[in-house]
Amino acid sequence: MIQLDEKHLRYRELFLVEKICLEGAPNWNFEYRLVGQLENGNLIYIKQIPLPDSHMTSNVRDEYYSITKQEYRELLAKAKKNGLSETAGKYGHPTLEELDSIGQE
Repeated sequence: MIQLDEKHLRYRELFLVEKICLEGAPNWNFEYRLVGQLENGNLIYIKQIPLPDSHMTSNVRDEYYSITKQEYRELLAKAKKNGLSETAGKYGHPTLEELDSIGQE
């Protein structure tokens, strides 16, 4: 993974890899780790980190990382273990078949 310098990227969210409850934080402070696809087709890994004293999910700092197809497949496998099959194809997200095909292209 290579961290990208961009502050705001336009991407399509593909799937949630994991949701991490921050130790010692109130219930609303979670760090989300996602995989997305840029408009040009490149794949990215996104960390959504809550800002200190944040009480709303909109107060986050995003970190973006460029990922390879191999890293994508590894993150997809991790997401499947974390329950991705329950949300794939819902809420405008791609199906498992579509996600698998993106990793093979």
